[in-house]
Amino acid sequence: MAKAKMADPHRQLVKEKLEQIGYSITEIPEGNEPSADLAANSQDAGLVVEVKARRDDIKRARQFHAGLAGSVAGSHSPIVHDDQLSDLVHHAAKQIASSRRRYSGLGVLWVRAAPELGISHADEKMITTLLGRRYVNVRGSDGIIQPALPCYLAAYADFHRYPAIDLAVVEDPKDRALLLVNPYSCRLADLRSSQLFTFIAGTKPSAIIDLHHVAPPAGYVLWGASPARMKQLCSRN
Repeated sequence: MAKAKMADPHRQLVKEKLEQIGYSITEIPEGNEPSADLAANSQDAGLVVEVKARRDDIKRARQFHAGLAGSVAGSHSPIVHDDQLSDLVHHAAKQIASSRRRYSGLGVLWVRAAPELGISHADEKMITTLLGRRYVNVRGSDGIIQPALPCYLAAYADFHRYPAIDLAVVEDPKDRALLLVNPYSCRLADLRSSQLFTFIAGTKPSAIIDLHHVAPPAGYVLWGASPARMKQLCSRN
């Protein structure tokens, strides 16, 4: 029997943000199968949203709390494809796919960086994990090395594995959001005409990363999926 999920401040905040855009929100109850958090309805395709909060400074916080006053605690957090975040994406994709059997709409993974100390790279790591982002320098024919630019799909990109996630919203610790379009989504036209996408495109277009529209000097994209592979992904979705 379905039951209401436990209160979650992050889910509530996302619900309020979507309502401000104009969506009517249904909180998806918890059942026997994995389920997403929210169904957002509007005049467009609607959204099926899974909200994830990521706290990646637990070890650092423990060091600070255990240390003496005035002591220094350092940490190392490389911005690379993250296995723990990849596992989070995997579970979110299952939750979204399960809920879309009952609720129609685009699959949305909404990730919030929620550190205890206010220091987090979870948002940057999630972008790298979903889009395989690296940074490259290019030396021109004149010998001048250009400033580093992002290069997408240059490493493992979890979006390629999970086309059920049509887009992701990634928020940093200060609630600044980026909208990431899954370039392998089979619903790109619906995605770009959705209320969420058009709202962000109209208010802050620089907050959208859509690889089909990325070119120097904004960055590079190393496309690798063949048309046959894209067809295979869509047939499974």
